[in-house]
Amino acid sequence: MLRKVEITPKGTTIEQALLIIIKQLKVNGYRPRTLKCYNDIFKKFQGINDKTYLEEINTKTIYKWLDSLNIAAKLFLIDHMNLVNNSN
Repeated sequence: MLRKVEITPKGTTIEQALLIIIKQLKVNGYRPRTLKCYNDIFKKFQGINDKTYLEEINTKTIYKWLDSLNIAAKLFLIDHMNLVNNSN
C-alpha cells in the first residue's frame, strides 16, 4: 500500500527574507513609517497566498496578490477625482 507523503519546500522563509530586507532598508536610512508599510505589504502578500517559503512564490501567487488589490477600481476613482478637480 502506498502512503501519501507531503513534501515541504526547504529554504528561506518569506519571514526570514522580510527581516533581511527590512535590515537593509534601515541601513539605507528608510524611515520607520516606510519600513512598517513594506512590512504590512509583505504580510498581506503572505496572508493572501498562504505561502511560507520564497520558493513557493511564482507568477500565479503574484497575480493572485495583484488581483486582491482591486487596482482597477482604485484607478477609476483616481481618474474620476482628477476629472472632478480639473473641471473646476
